[in-house]
Amino acid sequence: MKTDADIEVIGGTGGNGAVSFRREKFVPSGGPDGGEGGEGGNVFLVASHSVDDLSFYSSRKTYTGERGKHGSRKNQKGKNGKDLFLKVPVGTQVRSRNRTGPTIPTFSFTAPGQTLLIAKGGAGGRGNAAFVTPSNQAPLLREQGQSRKPLSLGLEVLLLADVGLVGKPNAGKSSLLALITRARPKIAAYPFTTIEPTVGVLERGATRCSVMEIPGLIKDAHSGRGLGLDFLRHASFVEFIVHLVDGGSLTPMEDYLQVREEISKFDATLASKREIVAINKMDTIDDMDAIQTIAAELSLRGLDVYFISATTGLGVDQLVAGLFELIPTSLTAPGNNEGVIETWQGLPSAAVEDDVVRTEEGAFVVRNDVAERLVSLADLSNPLVLAQAMAEFKRMGIMKHLEALEVPEGTRVIIGSTGFTWKG
Repeated sequence: MKTDADIEVIGGTGGNGAVSFRREKFVPSGGPDGGEGGEGGNVFLVASHSVDDLSFYSSRKTYTGERGKHGSRKNQKGKNGKDLFLKVPVGTQVRSRNRTGPTIPTFSFTAPGQTLLIAKGGAGGRGNAAFVTPSNQAPLLREQGQSRKPLSLGLEVLLLADVGLVGKPNAGKSSLLALITRARPKIAAYPFTTIEPTVGVLERGATRCSVMEIPGLIKDAHSGRGLGLDFLRHASFVEFIVHLVDGGSLTPMEDYLQVREEISKFDATLASKREIVAINKMDTIDDMDAIQTIAAELSLRGLDVYFISATTGLGVDQLVAGLFELIPTSLTAPGNNEGVIETWQGLPSAAVEDDVVRTEEGAFVVRNDVAERLVSLADLSNPLVLAQAMAEFKRMGIMKHLEALEVPEGTRVIIGSTGFTWKG
């Protein structure tokens, strides 16, 4: 089972705009009718129960939306590129692996049908019909379709459950999980038997909830000691916690506090979840006064305390009844996420800002996405096209920007792959 993957996603490139002029019968001098290009396809991630892991992403690392079709004559817009939908298991977390920019929060898929826009397709380029002005009735300009930069993502599948079963090693978590659900974790009479989280389903009539055993919570588990950090990540989304305490331990209260400390250090939100305590192995306890003292101290903390034996079943029915009293109806009601699209916070901004950089050779480089797409398809060796491009740069404010920088006359100004001499 593959639970993690690194992939690269790219929104589809937009289609190019067209340069065209009407050629109709009885219309000797038709105007420009070049249409715009279609938008590039978006890339989405969709949570689905039809996939269990991320093995699909083992053989291929880059996923791209379809390119938009080019515009054509008669103001016909190119067809938009097809969107790409990538399925991931429910419980998948998405994080950015791009090394620059601010830290981007992870996104977590918690329900089937949840859909995330992860890479937006590029805009289609404008055709020459879009460049008509009162002073330019026959524009020869068009735009190249916008391209998108690749985004590097890390995917990780986390198990999801309503209830987190925590406690020190050998507190009896696996035995309890096996007793109240159909899960079959490996059970033995020594610590660290469980090497991965295990989820079972607890049913009572028409109501059900999922219960996850979180093993490996030893001291400093939050910082990666043992396997505790791996396990704690899976517990992030539980609704509440059942804390199992070994009643036969020499230091049951210290055991409880240590596990609580590890949870708090890992995730304060997780530590704030509703918690109940089950003191286990009551069939082996001789000193009931000591147990009652511990129970009283836990009760003073506002906790419900149950006395159980996961071996004999003592008190387990009462614990299960207490669990179902805590389960909110929302956990058992099916959700409907179909058609709801969320947008990842890591999507690049569509805003275009001028950036002028002076090179060591003395030239000025203008970085502007719209201007670069405009000149990429323009034949600037044609004086008429060059004049039209300069008029567009002026309208966009690029000329004013250069004037503000007091660019010396005769300096080379470069936009995209094209350059011209600044005349001031």
